[in-house]
Amino acid sequence: MAAALTDDPSRIVERALEACSVQLPEARLAAAGGQLSSLFSLSFAEIGFDSLNFMEFCISIAMDSGIELSVEDVARLKTPNAVIERLSQPA
Repeated sequence: MAAALTDDPSRIVERALEACSVQLPEARLAAAGGQLSSLFSLSFAEIGFDSLNFMEFCISIAMDSGIELSVEDVARLKTPNAVIERLSQPA
C-alpha cells in the first residue's frame, strides 16, 4: 500500500459499493434502515457481485483511496469487512 488513508476505510468501501451496478439485497438493506454497512459481513457472492461489479468496486477503491486492489485480491478477501481491514493496515 502507498500512502496513509485520509478517509475512513468503511466510508471508502461504502462508496465503492454504491458505485457498483449490482442489485443490492433490498430486504437486508430495508431491515437495516437502508444502511449499506449492514452488507459488510456478507460475502461478495451473497451481495450479488459478478466480474463487472468486482472491477467497478476495485476502480472505485483506487480512485477514492489511491490504493489499488486487484479483482483477485478483493475476491480472495471475500467480504467488504475484509476489504476494510485490508485498507486499515498500515502502509
